[in-house]
Amino acid sequence: MRRITVCLLSVVMVLGTILLSGGLTATAQEATPPAEEEGLEGISFTFLGGGETDTLPTAPAGIYLVRIDLAPGAVLPSDPSDLSLSVFTVETGVITVTVDAPLTVLHLPANAEPGPDDFEQVAAGEEFTMEAGDSTLFPANIGGEIRNDGEEDAVMVGTMIESIDERQATPQD
Repeated sequence: MRRITVCLLSVVMVLGTILLSGGLTATAQEATPPAEEEGLEGISFTFLGGGETDTLPTAPAGIYLVRIDLAPGAVLPSDPSDLSLSVFTVETGVITVTVDAPLTVLHLPANAEPGPDDFEQVAAGEEFTMEAGDSTLFPANIGGEIRNDGEEDAVMVGTMIESIDERQATPQD
């Protein structure tokens, strides 16, 4: 179990470094070569979503991989005092989002690398929907809500990075 956790954290850290190192611009890139060409038979890599930022939570920080299930009618508020940085991808269903900061939504076709036409700029306070395959980066200190207005469950998967103060970082007896 520890090996799986270390591997997942390593993948998240590498992907985070790649995604967060480019500033706030989006650029297209050539497709990743198939794993077989790199000598990794039986392995495939699927880009699920991401975003870029120039502001990270202060260290020490926790990195968490989460799945959020939203039943029909469920509302997930976003606390404007929350200092965490999150990248979420809609796995199934449709969610409706309203936040008090501008966001970039990546509308990614299945099994595709992102291109410049896949990004949508959303103004602060504007309500928008995200469907399966769509992702966005929620910066720190952003208020608003995520809700499921549909009649079927919606599922989001994501990575959250948040600061941990010294008391939380050190195990207590």
